[in-house]
Amino acid sequence: AAAAAAGFAAAAVPLPAVAAELTFDGFGPGELVAIFVPIIYCWLAYGEWEAKQDPVEDVGVGALGRTVDGTFEEGGYTRRSEF
Repeated sequence: AAAAAAGFAAAAVPLPAVAAELTFDGFGPGELVAIFVPIIYCWLAYGEWEAKQDPVEDVGVGALGRTVDGTFEEGGYTRRSEF
């Protein structure tokens, strides 16, 4: 019983490498993925959407042309006026 208690006590003592990781003062791979994956995903999604839009180099004050969001059946925006 004494050997078992000594074994459990030795297993419960944190190792120096594990104890250094418990300071929570650094960024690990999980935190970096949680920060950068949404940023990269949104950047790529915006780039895809922007590529489908009409060019606006010759527009004066604003770009009020045709919006490319999908068909009405797909839930996209549809103009209700011809103006």
